[in-house]
Amino acid sequence: MLGLEPLAGEISRARDGQVLPVADAADADRAAWVAVGLEHDAAAMGAMLRELRGQGYAVQGFVDRTTALAAAHQLKGAHLSVDLAHTQTLLAVVVSEGAAVQLQRTVRLPGGASRLVDAWLAPGCPHAGAADALRSAA
Repeated sequence: MLGLEPLAGEISRARDGQVLPVADAADADRAAWVAVGLEHDAAAMGAMLRELRGQGYAVQGFVDRTTALAAAHQLKGAHLSVDLAHTQTLLAVVVSEGAAVQLQRTVRLPGGASRLVDAWLAPGCPHAGAADALRSAA
């Protein structure tokens, strides 16, 4: 099975859990599943679907990124994925039993990397002097 994961404007490709070199990416079998993270909403997945179909991929559907990674690496038991996005923290719990891998729970928490930086560089913190430098550089 061919798997795709859009990351930072690029598309990573894997077949049966093994990353494909760029030279092998243009193979004849273009039927693929797309791994997405919790940060992707329906509008983002729709845009991805249009782009991938425009590139000739026959997208079979979308699958949670954490679930796909646990299955590809044949991880057993329960696994927690933490994605620190800019404005939110995203958690996914996946359980692998036998050949079945299932997404059990997802959680979106307010505050992400930006809140972590603000807390780290807050007044009174030993690193507070760096806060002004970072804010003025932005």
